Amino acid sequence: MPSVNLLMRRAQARLRIGHFREAADLYREVLSQDLPAQDTARVRTALGNVSKILGELQVAAKCYEQALTLCPDDVTARYNLAVTLQAMNHSDAAEAQYHSVLKRNPDHVKAWNNLGNLRQEQHQWSKALECFDAALNRQPGYCDALVNKGNALRRMGDHEAAIACLRQALNQAPHSAETCFGLALTLQDAGQPELARDYFLRAHALAPDNDRFLVQALHHLAGLCDWTEMERLNARLETLGTTGQAAPPFSTLALEDHPARQKQRSMAHVQQSIGHPAPALPARGGSEDRKLRIGYVSADFRDHAAAHLLTGTLAAHDKSRFTLFAYALTGCTDAMRDKVSAHFDRFHDISGLSDAQAAALAREDGLDIAIDLMGYTRHNRAALFSRRLAPTQIAWLGYPGTTGARYIDYVIADGTVLPPDRQDSFSEAVISLPHSYFPSDRNRPISDDPQTRAEHSLPENAFVFCCFNNSYKICPRVFAIWMRLLSRTPGSVLWLLRTSERAERNLRHTTRAHGVDDTRLVFADRMPNPQHLARHRLADLFLDTFAYNAHTTAVDALWAGLPVLTRIGDQFSARVAASVLTAAGLPEMITTSDADYESLALALATDPDKLRAIRDRLASNRLTCPLFDTTAHTRYLEGAYTQAHARRAADLPAESFQIPAASPEGKTPD
Repeated sequence: MPSVNLLMRRAQARLRIGHFREAADLYREVLSQDLPAQDTARVRTALGNVSKILGELQVAAKCYEQALTLCPDDVTARYNLAVTLQAMNHSDAAEAQYHSVLKRNPDHVKAWNNLGNLRQEQHQWSKALECFDAALNRQPGYCDALVNKGNALRRMGDHEAAIACLRQALNQAPHSAETCFGLALTLQDAGQPELARDYFLRAHALAPDNDRFLVQALHHLAGLCDWTEMERLNARLETLGTTGQAAPPFSTLALEDHPARQKQRSMAHVQQSIGHPAPALPARGGSEDRKLRIGYVSADFRDHAAAHLLTGTLAAHDKSRFTLFAYALTGCTDAMRDKVSAHFDRFHDISGLSDAQAAALAREDGLDIAIDLMGYTRHNRAALFSRRLAPTQIAWLGYPGTTGARYIDYVIADGTVLPPDRQDSFSEAVISLPHSYFPSDRNRPISDDPQTRAEHSLPENAFVFCCFNNSYKICPRVFAIWMRLLSRTPGSVLWLLRTSERAERNLRHTTRAHGVDDTRLVFADRMPNPQHLARHRLADLFLDTFAYNAHTTAVDALWAGLPVLTRIGDQFSARVAASVLTAAGLPEMITTSDADYESLALALATDPDKLRAIRDRLASNRLTCPLFDTTAHTRYLEGAYTQAHARRAADLPAESFQIPAASPEGKTPD
């Protein structure tokens, strides 16, 4: 048998040329021999390192643990164990190991840095900063710590300090794609989209195979309506986030209409970013007539579209049957937050809590059902639900797609956004509400202050097409249709939401490229919700986008009395406007092809009587149609909660079901 030294030299030679599997086999051969404890620990650590490279994290962790059994003070093995546990999303165990490393070696800057990352993952921003500063105090200019500190400052909203920190890191490592990406995100949050664009593209150029960088670059370019640059980068769209590296699922929804690939992206994101969930919780005991305890989790209990929609539902909940808990993911306070919080029995601000602390709080509250109102939208904490906040966990409203997470039991939908033949594009069981899954508040105020077209730079006697969707939802395909409509409707204008100067310039440039005078684009600034709703009355027709429809913006338009025209697609996000139009009693405003969408828009723009009949019907149905019957919708929702809980209490698996329109409690009609 070869000597131990010879086997070790062979293993190290294999490592140098990248033959990791052979190196691992050689280390195992060494371990089969009788070695002193210290040497055995050293080889176990080496085998752990190779196993980690091979992606065999459980094997690696076991190797490090075996090494530490023999040599508990081996800081290298303990640090590598912590890194491996962190990669496995075993955050509590990883944190314990980092503390153990730092107890033995307080100057271990990599341990300080990684502990800071761990605390960032748990949304403990202040504690993360303490760790990064500890690393930088020991090694000034430590680039990784500078980048991570900058990212933490961004998440805390201190954009100026974050930018300074990241620029310092970039000066030291000008070819760091990760630093460019962090700076791009920070500049985007700081309201500097043009500079952000440059750094997104720089990050992609430095790391062209990184799907996360490319997806975020494409999403940002979409927001700027920078379609020329997008076309250059779009070649890999079909595989982005579906094979190899995961990518943020939300950022791809407006890029293509493909339910199967959106599901793949969400599942990959869960697998790579969130990891293994905790075991399901048993249903709470007690009498059948006790109140169900419902927890709503959101970052948008504030002046946000979701809060404006949800307030009516919260107010209409039957407090004799349901106890409501809120878990706010942001510490933002405003008048809307005060209004929303008044409808909860308990309102928790968990923005300063770790995931473990927040999950413990939800369990102390004894929830029966936890509602994820965020999915993968901005400021989400999807990983919270992997810790099991409640025996039954439901996704609703915020994210128009599947979470891809097996710890989310149900999604609330309806027969339009998710008919039976499309439900396999979701990992969750589907609760189908009648009419529409989308809530509304029939008491939402519309300003009575008079507004004129002149105040909004709109022509007094011309047809006004309108779309107040975010600019990232506009694509060349739909914009080309809009340009043809302007060309064929003399004097008409297109009223859009102003999102950035760059987006406005790009849209005006594209308008001219279509042979249309760019003065026929009119841009609207953001304004308070009651005034925003009122200005819809100055428009004639709301034109929808696809493959990411108008959602809240469609409900806003209809509540204000403005007809909406949509083109239904395949994925959930491309079917929401059709759902709300169905519930508003205007199914004829749903088209199924680009040609039909364009044809109907032109017909409505050139036939005043046809459009007036639709507008009059919307006005007469507005307070009687299902879309704005907030109380009935809430009863359907409560029926969904009751039936989902009953299945869990009976120890039955989550299974798709419908709530009949005739029976909002979920019972079979007589």
